[in-house]
Parts: sequence; C-alpha cells; structure tokens
Amino acid sequence: MVVFAAALLAACGSSEPVQPPVHGMILVVLDTVRADRLGVYGHTIPTSPALDKLAADGVVFEHALSHASWTLPAAVGLFSGHYPSRRTFRDDRLRVSSVERLLQAGYQTAAFTEGGFFSAHFGFDRGFELYWEKEGAVRMADHDEGDGGVERTFAAASEWLAHNAEQPFFLMVHSYEAHTPYRRRNFAGSPPPGLAATFEQRDIDRLEKGDLIPDKAGIAYVRALYDGGMLAVDTQIGQLRQTLHDLGLHDRTVIVVTADHGEDLAERQPQALGQHGHSLHRALTHIPLIVFDPRRRGGERRVSTQVRLIDVMPTFLELAGLEPMAGASGRSLVPLMDGRETTHRLAFGQIYHRQSGELLQASISDGEYQLIARPQTASRDAIGGGPRAELYRLANDPEQRRNLAGSEGEILVRLVKQLKRHLETMGREGPVTLDAGLPPALKKQLEALGYLE
Repeated sequence: MVVFAAALLAACGSSEPVQPPVHGMILVVLDTVRADRLGVYGHTIPTSPALDKLAADGVVFEHALSHASWTLPAAVGLFSGHYPSRRTFRDDRLRVSSVERLLQAGYQTAAFTEGGFFSAHFGFDRGFELYWEKEGAVRMADHDEGDGGVERTFAAASEWLAHNAEQPFFLMVHSYEAHTPYRRRNFAGSPPPGLAATFEQRDIDRLEKGDLIPDKAGIAYVRALYDGGMLAVDTQIGQLRQTLHDLGLHDRTVIVVTADHGEDLAERQPQALGQHGHSLHRALTHIPLIVFDPRRRGGERRVSTQVRLIDVMPTFLELAGLEPMAGASGRSLVPLMDGRETTHRLAFGQIYHRQSGELLQASISDGEYQLIARPQTASRDAIGGGPRAELYRLANDPEQRRNLAGSEGEILVRLVKQLKRHLETMGREGPVTLDAGLPPALKKQLEALGYLE
C-alpha cells in the first residue's frame, strides 16, 4: 500500500490533525428518496429505523440538495464532483469519475446497482473493477421478496464484502426500490376508489391524461405505498450494517447514505403524483445525507449548513487521504463534520430537455433563499409550467408556498446575478443530453421506469 503511505505523508504538511486513510467506504444511493420521508428528518411514520440508528452514531446533514430532479444528471454530478455538463458527460458516457482516483490509490472498487440511468452504458462503471447491474424489465420490486429487487442487490453486495474485505475497499450500492411503481404495502390499507393495490406506470399515464384525479384519500394512499418502499430498502441497510459487524468491518468502515433526488407526492398538483424531473422545488431536490465515520463517534451530530450532492465524492477522497479532483465544483464535507466550517454552500440546479438540451428551469439556493427561474423561451407543460420566477425564504416557508419574487427585489437581483454567472459557465460547457441510441433492453427498462415514452 505504497500509495496510502504517500497520501498520509503528504497530509502531514497540513496544520490539521492527521488520520490514516479509512479502510472501507460504502456509498448507498437510494433512488428517488426525499429527506422528509425518513424519521431522522422528522417523518412520523416508522419508515427508517435502521437509518435512524445509523444517524444516531453519525452526522446528519439537514439541508443537502441535489442539482437535478432526475437520475442521469444527478449521477453525473455525484460521481464527477462537478455540476453536470458535456465537460464530464458526452456521447452518453461519463468522462470523469472520482472512483478512478480511489482505484489508482489501491482501493478495491465495486458497485451493485439496479441499472436504468445508473447503467454501465452511460459510463458509470468508470473506475469500478466490478460493476454488478441487474434489474428486471419492469423493475426488480416486481419480484417476490428475497428473489430479486432490493433484497438481491444488497445480498450481492454483502457477498462481495465477505470475500473482498481484507484489502481497503470502496463499495457503492444503488436501488430503485422507492421509485415508481410503488408495490410495498407495509403502511397501506385498502385502496380508495380509482386506485388498485399498487401504484403503477399505467396510473401515472392516467394522471397525465386527466383520467385519474386523486382526492386526499388517494394521495394519502399512494404516499403510504411510497413509505413502504422506503421501509423495504431501510431493512436492507440494517442488514448490511449487521454484515459489517459480522465481518469485523463495522469499526473500520465509513458509510454514507444519500439519494439522487426526491419525488413529487402531489404537494402542488395531483397530476404530478409519483413523478420527478419536472421541478426544482425542495420536494424533488432536498435529499437525505447521513455520514457514519467510526473514527468520529460520540452520538448524533446535526449539521444545518447547506451542502450539495456534488460534495459526496470529494468527501470520500479526503477520507482516503487523497487530493481533491482538479477544478471540481464539489468540496469535502469533512470540515463541516469536524466543526471547522459553518458557511452555507451555494447550490445550483438545472433542468434541460433530455434530447435537445433546451434549458427549462434553473435554481440557486444560498441556504436562506431559493430562486427558481424559467427562461422566457422555455417550453411549458402542464406539470412543469409555472411563474417565470419563484423566490422562497426557506426557514419561514419550507413547503415553498409564498412566492416572494414580487416583494424581495434586492435579494432577487442578487440571486439572479449569481445564477446568471453559473448558467454562463455551464452554457459554455454544454448540457447533459441523451445523444446516442439505447440498447433495446435498457430502453425497455427506462420505459418501464417512466423515463421514456
């Protein structure tokens, strides 16, 4: 492990306390999970007992934001540590990944994912020695429990750990369990009129056509199904943590749990129920972020400073004793975990048309206010349409109901200028788009997940 020793010696020039690089690192990415559906973030339904226990031993970032509200650009930013653009993703392939740095430093690297927009087709296997990708055409949650789905994904990851844990490792586990269709009925009773026992893509099609307009009871039922999916994946996280204990790895392994984006549960419009990718409101961009580092024990710590999804991989690099990626937008979270930083990090978000690259929405949050802007030329649809500018004060209006764009002129001007500078930089680099044809099996899977017509 010459590289590890070199990294540690390089760090000795710093005035900060030096810790040896961590032995094991696990990143769990929960697709389509919003922070407010977890107990540790205030949800009253017991959807996340295992995550709540993990949080009790770790650091909870209360205000972590994704830069995207659908999976592909979210994953590009996650792995690269950059806001997504053609600088890091072009010709349907990821071009820069922090995982490569970990591999070069001597870490074993493995990923267990359910595919879709996390598929190796898009280059997300970059830097991974093993990229395990299994998903049924409709979705793995269609399988019986214990035979596919999130159970199979986490079981495969645990088996890999059992055979590869002696050397330093970086492991990523990703699941679509909380994504539509919703099929776990742990918290759901009898479906109300107009809905079946589960919530499927055909129900979303009915919503978009206006053939299904759920009332309060219908929305509550679908939310309960969503909560059931969260409990299913939480159970697997608890079992993974037990596996680490059984292997003697728990006190040598950092665990980070986050999500790529959230989900619309009809807070604004019934026809948006069970969807994402159309909005940059907090429901779709406020994600969980929990970091357990066994070297920083001492009970739950909550960090109120605003952070970003793009900060996750820079954190792993620092924990591995490695230098940050050159030019990365994201920054390590370690200074916040150690109490050496308290300043909110500016968080940007964008929605582009997936094929044309047309900018549909852009967002900036400074930790106190969020501005969502729609260009005058942007296409408007039934769900994504709205005011050209929305400004919200987050502490007083967490559900973003009171648009202050007409009354807070000075703040609006400041945020518009900052957002414009960001968009000019991103515009020079070019947006993330789907450029090439998709393999038939992947296309079928993305259609089943509702991403393609």
